[in-house]
Amino acid sequence: MIRQIRASGRPMVGICFGHQAIAKALGGAVGENPGGWVAGAAEYRTNEGAYDRTLLAWHKEQILTLPGEAEILSGSSACPYAILRYGDAALTYQAHPEFTADFVRGLVATRGQHLPDAIKSAACSADDKEIARAKTGAEIAAFLKSR
Repeated sequence: MIRQIRASGRPMVGICFGHQAIAKALGGAVGENPGGWVAGAAEYRTNEGAYDRTLLAWHKEQILTLPGEAEILSGSSACPYAILRYGDAALTYQAHPEFTADFVRGLVATRGQHLPDAIKSAACSADDKEIARAKTGAEIAAFLKSR
């Protein structure tokens, strides 16, 4: 289905699993992060600084091999392919721009029993003031409107 949408010329936005599914459909590989879980506030950067931001993450799997047509907009040492763009076809994010710090704390409380204590603690210390939800939401809206 992703390849059909790509061929139709309609734009796609992928978040977390959608980020991974688009990458896999377009030739990348997805698997377990060698470093384990990424949970809570995650800082993503580029050398140019254009896409620097902090978003909330909750994943153990991620893109391991970049699809050939993907451009890396931002990443981190824990997740090098965190924000990708596929020309005019897709814009994808491994993290969750829609999450709030309270939501992540709820995930830790209800689904975090498998997380190491250090990751739980870091995930629960996220502060909404740091999170680039508005910046990312505006970026997604601009991407979709430009199509």
